Amino acid sequence: NNINPFEMETHHMGHMTSQEILRNSLLKLVFEFLGTMFLTITFNATALQFKSETFVGQQVALLLALWVMIIFGMNISGAHYNPAVSLAYMLRKDVGRYPRVLGFAYMFSQLLGAILGAFISWFLLSPITLPISSGAIPIIASGAIAINPLW
Repeated sequence: NNINPFEMETHHMGHMTSQEILRNSLLKLVFEFLGTMFLTITFNATALQFKSETFVGQQVALLLALWVMIIFGMNISGAHYNPAVSLAYMLRKDVGRYPRVLGFAYMFSQLLGAILGAFISWFLLSPITLPISSGAIPIIASGAIAINPLW
């Protein structure tokens, strides 16, 4: 019983075991992980960028990021990207269409994505202090390597 994950809908999962559901939903879990990670990075980056200037600018950036992630993930994972949405799907009356094991797996992958997104945000947005003879110069890291132009 080989099911293509691109064509598989959750209502076909009623006769499958929990292991089969998770194995056949790996692509969905990856999309939930990546979507939550990118939304966390976007939230942290916009919070730093717009600090107290405008709340609207931050919300527009978040909505545009969410819109893009929904476009990419809707047909694959349903684009939940939030454990509250996954929990709501689990608690619906037609539970057979959305297995609980898949809901818990979604929430776990979203949690891991948010944690990784927070670490990546912290790494990319935190100041790095490089010691020099006259003192320390704070440099904002813009990637894996911060380059001091004075060296």
